[in-house]
Amino acid sequence: MIFCLGKKDCIGNRASQARSESHGQLRLESPADTNLSETDTYYKVSGNFIDGDANGFEVVDNKLKYIRDSGICFLLNGVSDLQVNKACTITYSLFKNGVLVPGAQTPHTFVNPSKTSNISITAICKLDKNDELEVFAKSDEINTIISVHTLNDTLWGSI
Repeated sequence: MIFCLGKKDCIGNRASQARSESHGQLRLESPADTNLSETDTYYKVSGNFIDGDANGFEVVDNKLKYIRDSGICFLLNGVSDLQVNKACTITYSLFKNGVLVPGAQTPHTFVNPSKTSNISITAICKLDKNDELEVFAKSDEINTIISVHTLNDTLWGSI
């Protein structure tokens, strides 16, 4: 029994069926700061993003774009190391085509603003050709600056 993310939503035994993999990685090229000026408002995480490992994806305008013809569900694993300028709760979220992906957000409370912390997201996301993914963040405090040291979103699926 295997868990698969294929052309259709599924959980089952597909070991006997031929399949090909598709994977992509949206990776922050170098550290960047993002100003979250309003409370509970999503802002795109700043920086230059590159594709760390592409098979069915490309990075266009700092977005990870799915370029294969067939729709597929992907397992997303996102990790990031960051610091903030004040005590607050930051919520990282994945957006697809400008819309929040349900279940692809994770809040993290920063008690000590001078300490680097790690945030991670794990979710399942269905993508069709030309869908684009981006990472956004929001804070429960005004004028929060997040200093993102690393950000790496990896998607894996099989057709």
